[in-house]
Amino acid sequence: MRASRVFQLLVLAALVATFALAYRERVTAAALAGRLAALRRQEQQLTGLRAEHDHLREQILAAAARSRRNSTASLEREAAVPAPVPAWSPGEWRPAAAWSNEGRSTPGATVATLLWAAVGGDLAAMQTVLEFDDATRAKARAWFDSLPPATRSLYASPEDLVASVTIRNIPATTAQLNWLRQTDPEHTIVGLLLTGPATPAPESAQIADPAGSAPPPSAVGQSKNQLAVLDLHGTPDGWRVIVPATAVDRMAKLLSAPAMR
Repeated sequence: MRASRVFQLLVLAALVATFALAYRERVTAAALAGRLAALRRQEQQLTGLRAEHDHLREQILAAAARSRRNSTASLEREAAVPAPVPAWSPGEWRPAAAWSNEGRSTPGATVATLLWAAVGGDLAAMQTVLEFDDATRAKARAWFDSLPPATRSLYASPEDLVASVTIRNIPATTAQLNWLRQTDPEHTIVGLLLTGPATPAPESAQIADPAGSAPPPSAVGQSKNQLAVLDLHGTPDGWRVIVPATAVDRMAKLLSAPAMR
């Protein structure tokens, strides 16, 4: 009887030990699973941080590259901008070698740019200086269309034709900004004196002074000087020299088709 009781106790102890071991293993497994889950979450967070770090690094590198490009472009623009030229004062003589591109911010600068384009044969620059109204454009178109096909093919447009002839009629001599008179905020009359042996004035500029005033004293009795009176119009993008329709008529008469070939 006592042996049976002892055996039962031993069996019970073994069961208790087994249950305890199983419980401990279960708790250990749950703890390990929890730790593994935590490690996986940390790994995911670390992966996200790495991706964010890489993204920020790419943004920083791109910003630095843009900054370098902008700095380089700024330096190139600064290098391309010519040194400022002193304003052309009335009464000042300038030889052709000193004619320069001064833009079109003022009437005097526009006249300087016109002369510079002429002496350099810069057709594109000349076209930006000249202004055509409807009547002048129609005259230029009629003249252009009247030219022989071979001659007409030399010019891209009627405006191109007028600009080309204007260039050929401005002598590379010496010029004086003789006088300026602003008639209203958008219009200025400029007297341009050109030196040379009986040099004709630029055909695009031969217009009468609207006020009918006499030429300046410096232009009187000097056969080698020619006064050109320019009518300038202030536009949103700068001043331009107005080409009168009568100037186109004179160009067409003076320059026949055979002479243009």
